[in-house]
Amino acid sequence: MDEGLIERMPIDPLSYVLWGTFFEAGVYIANADDISAAREETIELLVRLLAGLRVQVPAAYTDGQVGYSTVRP
Repeated sequence: MDEGLIERMPIDPLSYVLWGTFFEAGVYIANADDISAAREETIELLVRLLAGLRVQVPAAYTDGQVGYSTVRP
């Protein structure tokens, strides 16, 4: 927020929402029948979700160019 990358918003509710999101994403992956597929789908979703917090969302995040295959180590 200080750098101007994401819009100013109340930090406490944001931290709870993000914590819950990541926690539940981990639970979903851990309980999936196909953990690899669940991880891939979840990472793509989380990248797009976090990109949506940005002040200006780069087109690559909204047109499907960015996903698991472009962010995995």
